[in-house]
Amino acid sequence: MSRPLATTSGFRVSTHKEPSDVAGTRLVTAGCLSLEERGALEEAVSRVRNVAAGAELGQEGLAGSDLNILVAGWACRYKSTHDGHRQLTALLLAGDICNLDCLLFDRTDYGLRMLTDGSVLALSRARAQTLAARYPGIARSFTRLALVENAALRQWALNLGRRFAIPHLAHFFCELVVRLEEGGSDRGPHKLPLGRDLLADVLGLTPIHVSRAMKQLRAEGLVVSNRGTITIIDVDGLRRIGKFDPAYLHLSDVS
Repeated sequence: MSRPLATTSGFRVSTHKEPSDVAGTRLVTAGCLSLEERGALEEAVSRVRNVAAGAELGQEGLAGSDLNILVAGWACRYKSTHDGHRQLTALLLAGDICNLDCLLFDRTDYGLRMLTDGSVLALSRARAQTLAARYPGIARSFTRLALVENAALRQWALNLGRRFAIPHLAHFFCELVVRLEEGGSDRGPHKLPLGRDLLADVLGLTPIHVSRAMKQLRAEGLVVSNRGTITIIDVDGLRRIGKFDPAYLHLSDVS
């Protein structure tokens, strides 16, 4: 059996957002919504709900009727094999919709779990479908988010199949930095709540191989790690090692 999914309950995240505030979420920033569309979206979502590290937001194969929008904290999507092995298929940051496919599908084929303490908004499938049918801007945002998720999955598949451990890890860190800064995080040393075992589940490596790759990145002064938290020191150095090009995230294509 695989080890329990690691969490970082002591990792500090910002939870200052106002209840039902969707302004900083990807659903809004993914497209140019009118004031009317933003207002309709604000009215449709639930109030902010606080969730603890380790909380399950959805389980593999179970029905779900709400789209969960992460307001603060870190979460993940994961898939499990019958013998208990696990692969993380996405890391979710503040602003992300955790389960976008619930817009159309009754069941998810993956699990959702909080990695840190955080907070979420809920948007029911029925309301989401009504909004998409009534407001073109919201429909475009849903579509764009789905396409960007698909592009990111292609990149992760390439990394899993064709990159060695050190460049794969460097590329992964670069992606997280870009996404954090897109979401409004301050530039500077970024702290990531990622321990060795969790990184192994992302990279498809053993914890020992992750430790060796991390040792090399630390030796080059690119990262610092301490008690399940990784601090990014030199993003440019990581970009060179990982041959990182953020074009697949389509950050400049918002219109």
